[in-house]
Formats: sequence, C-alpha cells, structure tokens
Amino acid sequence: MKRYLFLITSLYFLLNCGDLRIEWLNEFCPAGKGDYEIIDIAGFLEKYYITGSYTLNSTTSAIFAEYNGRGKTRWIKLYENKNLLSSQGRKILITKEYSLNDELVIYQLIDGIDEDGNYHLLLLRYDSLGRITGEKEVKKSVNKIAADLMMDEQNNLFIVGQESTDKIFINKYLPSGEEIFKKEYPLQTPINDCKSLITKNREIILAGIEQKNKNVCYIKFDDSGEFKKLIEYQNEKEETTLCDFKTDHLGNVYLTGITHGENSTLDWLILVYDSKDSLLWLKEHNRAQCDDIPFGTVIDDSLNLFVAGYCVDQSGKKEIALIKYNKNGEILKEEITKISDDSAPPLFFNSDILEHAKKRMVNHLYITALADNKIILIRYNHDGRFVRCYRFLLNKKRYRAIAQEGPILVLANIEGKKTVNYLSKFGRFEILGISRWD
Repeated sequence: MKRYLFLITSLYFLLNCGDLRIEWLNEFCPAGKGDYEIIDIAGFLEKYYITGSYTLNSTTSAIFAEYNGRGKTRWIKLYENKNLLSSQGRKILITKEYSLNDELVIYQLIDGIDEDGNYHLLLLRYDSLGRITGEKEVKKSVNKIAADLMMDEQNNLFIVGQESTDKIFINKYLPSGEEIFKKEYPLQTPINDCKSLITKNREIILAGIEQKNKNVCYIKFDDSGEFKKLIEYQNEKEETTLCDFKTDHLGNVYLTGITHGENSTLDWLILVYDSKDSLLWLKEHNRAQCDDIPFGTVIDDSLNLFVAGYCVDQSGKKEIALIKYNKNGEILKEEITKISDDSAPPLFFNSDILEHAKKRMVNHLYITALADNKIILIRYNHDGRFVRCYRFLLNKKRYRAIAQEGPILVLANIEGKKTVNYLSKFGRFEILGISRWD
C-alpha cells in the first residue's frame, strides 16, 4: 500500500511540476553597443515588433525593430528628427485590414523633447518593411504628455491622454492617418492611474483613481469625442490603485483595484457596471493578516470573471491567487498556489481562448512570474483549477520582467550600472497546450 501511495505521489509531482522549455534567449541589441530601454511589444503571427529608446554618446532616439519567431532581427529603425533633442517609442498597434495588398500596417506612438523644453507626441505609420509611410504631430506641450494609442473595429485610431492634470484630450484618425477630430475635456479633479479603451459599440472610456477623493471612477465619451457621463464609486475606504480595466461584449465595465482594508492591510476591490452604468456587483478579497493585490483579469462570453493576484503575509511570503466569479459576482473557484520562490509576485495574466459557435470560451489560463533568475509559468484550466507549474532557470543574473506578448517575454538584467535587455520565447505551444493566446 505504501508503495502504491509513493508511486501515486511521485506521479502527481511528475505531472504537475515540470521544467519550462525556452526555445531561445537573446540579448536585445539590434543597433550594436549602447543603452536600450524596451517599452512596448506587439505581435502578429510569427512577427514581433518592439519599441523603446536607444542611447549612444548621450543621444537618445526612438527605436523600432521587427523580430521573427526565431529571435532574429528582420529590420531596425532609429527615429530621426532634427527638431527633437531626444525621442522614445511608447506604443505599437498592428493591422492588416487597411492595406490593399494585405500587408501589415504598423502604427507607432513616439514622444520627444525639443531644445526649448517642449514635449511632442507623434504618430507614425510604417509598412511591413519598416518604411515610414506617414507621420503626424499629435500634441505639443510645455508639460509631459501621457497618452495611449487605441484602435476600433473599423481600424480608426484614437489617442487619449493628458498633458496636464486638469484636462483630457482625445484625437481620432482614419487608418490613413488623416485627422478626424481633436477634442479636449476639462477635469474638475485630476485622475491617477489612467487607463483607456474602446468598446464594441464605439464608446471611449477612461478610468482611474480620483486624486482628491481617492475613489475609482470612469468617464464615457462617444466616438465623436463628446462627453457622455462620469461614474464615480464613492466609498469610505480609499482606493489606492486601479490595477485593471476591461469591458465585455455586452458593454459591461469591470474595474479592479486596491483598497485599504482593516488593520492597514491592502485588499482587492472589484466593481462591475452594466452598459447603462448601474452597479451590478462589487466584491472585496481580504484574507486575514494579508495584503491582497490583484494585477489582471480575463472575461469570457459567459461573463465569468477571472481575477489573478497575490497575497503577502506578515512575513513577506507570497502566494499566487486565482479567483473565478460568475456573472452575479459569486465565487465559483478560488485557487491559492504556493510556490517555493518567496520573492516571486505574479507579473502577467494571459488566457488561451477557444472560438466555439461564435462564442469565446477560456480554455486555459496562464500566470507568468519571475523569481530572481527563474521564470515561472503556472497553468490553470477553464474552471480556474491549478494544472501545472513550469520553471526555467536562466542563470546567476537577476532579472526583472518588462513585457510579455504571447510566448515572448522581455527581460532586463538589473545587476550593474548598465541595463541589458533580453528577449526569450517559451517552448512550443503544442507542449503547453496553447492554441491561441489573447
């Protein structure tokens, strides 16, 4: 009996504690020696586009590079503008719908500063060979500009942002880059942690934390940039951070943030509003004597909400948490995963989505964490139940994770004065059971 018990236990650990296969790990230095900062990555099939900045001899330029699925550089572009002292790439969007010959069209958002100290925000359009086919100045300001680049289902471009704490700007462009409108909206109170998106019914929503009252809020605009309404959740507790912000196919709004709980602990807060902006449900996750910190959400077409986060106890140990809620806010599954790496908070939350009868269903869920020199990938099934934990030992260097796009994980070595960036690719998705990663 003991022998069978030992065999069963051994088989369980063999099936559920595996090594993560990394196909390649390459240093990111496409322009040669110099200092690099990676800010955004976007992918289409086996093509990956990376933007950020490249500094050499005290000159900083926006960098844009395409890599193939084998980690090889296909092309690289350094942005040149004689009117700017420095520039950096902020965001990338990809579409193939606009192009008549079915080639990719790539958009890049760049910011820069001129010799007079003015800040500039620029929108560039590229073809699949990295050639600039359009360039437009979006904004010029004496203040720093925070902005996001988005696209609707008709491939129209929207740039939403702030150049000061008292107003929001919204610009809309055709896929060709032709400007449709520029709008500004004054704010009565500044908003922190701003996040923006476009719904399927073409509403523009900006969400964040009110700086004055520390309340979660969101603002709706129509697709012509006209203000519709401001929704604010008033709470006796202070919300400190808006961690994630999503909508579903019905237009419901999901806000996930951090609030101060009892005994000075941090709890995660979930607010769900319907398309008419009525509060459907709210939930707090507050384990005793722990900080509960969310970082990502996934929603399927059955309106199940998956929230990923981690819990930190008084000794500093972290446990990864995944909770599945139904459309009424009832908990269907709560999975707490203990990992031996105490310094490994989760970083990215991704889902493997299956299309079935025009309905999007979660097949598997994946949480990526980084612990010193180990990559950790935790896999869950569609019910939120733990399936397997993969680990990959990098080397003796310490890393921090910058971004993830499907199987590509961007890392930075944090030892020494110089930051060295790396691109890594997870093993074949057939092994991990991934059919399509959203």
